[in-house]
Amino acid sequence: MAAAAAAASLAAGAVATWQWHVHRKAVPDAFVLRLEARSDATVCASSGNLTNEEAAMATFQAASDRRCRGLLLRMRCEDTPRVGSGAVGRLGRAQELRDAVLHFRNAQVVEDKANHKQQGVQKDNLGRKRPTIAYGEHFGGFGDNGTLAYYLASACERMYVQPGGSVALLGLSQPRWYAKELLEKYGVKPRVVAKGLYKSAGDVFGRTSGGRRIRRAAQSLVNNLRKQVESGIASGRGWKPEKAKKILAKGGILDASKAVQDGLLDGEMYWDEVQMLLPKDRKGIKPLPQVGALEYLNALQKEKRHKKKQPKIALVFLKGAVLLGRGRDDGFSTGSDGVCAALRAAGEDKTVGAVILRLDSPGGSPGGSIAIEREIHSISQKGKPVIASMADVAASGAYLIAAACSHVIAQPGTITGSIGTLAAKFDVRELMQRHGVHVETSLAGRDAEMFSIYTGWSRSQEKMAVKAVESAYIDFCGRVAQGRKMSTKQVSGVAEGKVFTGTDALQAGLVDSLGGLHHSVDLARKQAGMPSTSPVVVFAPVTRLSLEALLSALRQERPWGLFSHSLHQLGFPTSVFPGLLQLADLFHQDPIQHLDLTTWCIATPAAAMPCT
Repeated sequence: MAAAAAAASLAAGAVATWQWHVHRKAVPDAFVLRLEARSDATVCASSGNLTNEEAAMATFQAASDRRCRGLLLRMRCEDTPRVGSGAVGRLGRAQELRDAVLHFRNAQVVEDKANHKQQGVQKDNLGRKRPTIAYGEHFGGFGDNGTLAYYLASACERMYVQPGGSVALLGLSQPRWYAKELLEKYGVKPRVVAKGLYKSAGDVFGRTSGGRRIRRAAQSLVNNLRKQVESGIASGRGWKPEKAKKILAKGGILDASKAVQDGLLDGEMYWDEVQMLLPKDRKGIKPLPQVGALEYLNALQKEKRHKKKQPKIALVFLKGAVLLGRGRDDGFSTGSDGVCAALRAAGEDKTVGAVILRLDSPGGSPGGSIAIEREIHSISQKGKPVIASMADVAASGAYLIAAACSHVIAQPGTITGSIGTLAAKFDVRELMQRHGVHVETSLAGRDAEMFSIYTGWSRSQEKMAVKAVESAYIDFCGRVAQGRKMSTKQVSGVAEGKVFTGTDALQAGLVDSLGGLHHSVDLARKQAGMPSTSPVVVFAPVTRLSLEALLSALRQERPWGLFSHSLHQLGFPTSVFPGLLQLADLFHQDPIQHLDLTTWCIATPAAAMPCT
């Protein structure tokens, strides 16, 4: 009975999903695009998952859509501290969306007098620039750094805050942790070897503080990014650069009235009052309906049914640390097997004319990075351009991957470079002994315990580790030299673990141009000789898992890592999950009785993402 009820619930959810998918609402003939973002410049949606890349794509598309009569950016800043709201490693994603809003702001509405009555919009709203308005209950305050939020919002022509709100332009920060003393306090002895004067990623375990060289490099990086924020705010608000520099240098938290008085904002308004500033319907009374970015993308996907054999651009995502092999489905890492499989599928697809590899990764496994590099070379040999598009971070092993691409694009605030290598080992013998655990090991080989956590390195083993790290460094530099067509001397000048902003990386020859994903799409079409209407299709890896693992994940309410991207691209609601969760509970009680443990193959569909 319970199994039948679960199956019925699952079937009902599937029917609801099908009905919703078929009868999905189209975009109104006249509307306002609504974007929502948090204080760290990451976008959010009222329902479903939305990435900054997707929100930017929606905004670029809306800029050329005559039905879209304006843009409303609502900042969802919080009253509690949000990690990363002032971190330098978050600037790339802010610039991705900010560029799209600026593009919308500067785009002109195409006048259409013949159809304005049918579109239900005032004649005065045609043939002129559309309004771009940013609104927030506050732009940062006590416990919440509003610098990135304000930087993003300054792309809009007008900015308003709720009465009683605040603006907190506190600046940017780059914290560096050093946990060696903490580890040793609990009996863990770390040992880190690195090649590269600036390769400091392992210092979190191996040092108690940063050296003078690292401090200078880090401060230079923060200063560079601060200048980008100052320049962007000055340009967006129509200020002289000196004014933005002075305001950010002063910092502090301003109340709403003071922020308006100083010209940081255009006024104090409540949410319902701001909506009345939006374009009105034909009668000039009711504001036009608002359409969220996610809703807009879903509607466009239904409107633009692309033919299967139509030439297209493949988009492959690499997000999180690079792991060798399958990796983990935790949202913080990506297995090389999956990325390789997606790239291989794109290379073998005859309808794919170009590939964009979207990188947002601090690097990771050398073996995993080299495996992905190999797939890029295979695609290039088939005459297909591969464009590397960098988001917030594309450093170390992720830069090795980017260097293999035919063209590398970064945001000005992207963190990249870090051409260097390191290895770390932890000795936990003392920790175990403190808790009464003693280990005895039988060896068949002098160095069999070299990577064991139950012992430290001998002098000869440490020499072996140093030699291996140096060898990997030489190989890393050689691959960068080959991919970027640079001499060994040129690579040496930008290696040693140095970290660059996108702007500095362009000057150093590590990237070819500055821009976001939209720029990458335009370039891919141009290099492949494809029309501007060619669709962009996401190629995601195929994941094989047992039904047992699937239902276990569902029971723990963690299905989103497996299905969110595919369901989101197709526009499915989550009404199907209650039935699956019931099945998961039944499986937990008695798996053999209720379910056949067959292996399922779940593939993320190649869903077209509309782009301009």
